[in-house]
Amino acid sequence: MIDCDYTRMPFVVSIFCGTGKPSNVFDYLRLFVNELSDLLSSGITFGGRVLRVAISSFICDAPARAFVKQIKSHNGYSGCDKCCQTGNWQNKMTYPETEVRLRSDDEFETMADEDHHINRSPLTGLVKMVSAFPIDYMHLCCLGVMRKLINFWMRGKNSTRQPIRAIKAISEQLVQLRPYTPTEFARKPRELNELDRWKAAELRQFMIYTGPLVLRDTLPHDLYDNFMLFSVAMCLLLTPNISDNMVSFAQKLLAAFVKHFGQVYGKEEIVFSVHQTIHLTDEYRQYGSLDNISSFPYENYLGKIKKMLRKPSQPLQKVVKRLSEEPVCLVPPPPTQPAL
Repeated sequence: MIDCDYTRMPFVVSIFCGTGKPSNVFDYLRLFVNELSDLLSSGITFGGRVLRVAISSFICDAPARAFVKQIKSHNGYSGCDKCCQTGNWQNKMTYPETEVRLRSDDEFETMADEDHHINRSPLTGLVKMVSAFPIDYMHLCCLGVMRKLINFWMRGKNSTRQPIRAIKAISEQLVQLRPYTPTEFARKPRELNELDRWKAAELRQFMIYTGPLVLRDTLPHDLYDNFMLFSVAMCLLLTPNISDNMVSFAQKLLAAFVKHFGQVYGKEEIVFSVHQTIHLTDEYRQYGSLDNISSFPYENYLGKIKKMLRKPSQPLQKVVKRLSEEPVCLVPPPPTQPAL
């Protein structure tokens, strides 16, 4: 068995280049599916041994999961890929229920819910099409829910939009924290008026660390309490090896968050991103900390790849050449072997 360390830097297996997103998933995944099918059946021969290959997970945001799995998008009536809840259209697709029936890998393979599927995915039969596609909290919670909450406070309806002086007070507190921000954080806090330029790491920092502090004496109690339900639950689910009782507690917090969210912001605002938070504890039970299945390492590496390109011409050839110049071995030797 090979130990899969989620913290190691990703490495490139193949790159596809085009003028836009792929339109046909079968053409896009054809080479990958053929190779994966061969690896799953025959394994890899290395050092005179045959190593079996298994897929742990596919890390995708919601649109990419829908494309690869060939299911309805997140704004469809049967768009949730984790449960069978039917959406409710209120000028936008909403999913207000918190007690739902979960989807299973077997039901997906047989396409039992016809309203959920567009076509049969080329990956069906090779991998578990529900449990092997975990929710990525970077897109769902940081860029999704956390940004949505701040937008409500800054630009939402009169009942939730905060006065300019309150937004200014929050921004001032964030700026005051800059000198005391540890180097472990990639970025220092910025003012709320720069929200549209905040990166996912900044939203994560606000969600877990700075938000509970700077919002405590500024937001109205109902808005702050709703935020704290979300923040505490995410703090737990980003902590490795918590007890089953704590996972269950996080599940209750997220269910309460979604229900209270509807009371505070309106049920018409319980959209896909808010709804899917109730499924995060199931991902923790299978994969551990949500950092194990997040897009952060891959987005960071994608940024590194983008920096390899200085001119728009022949991007694929240039990336391949730059990657070929990097060290071949990205995985350090096991600690039992002497370092060279």
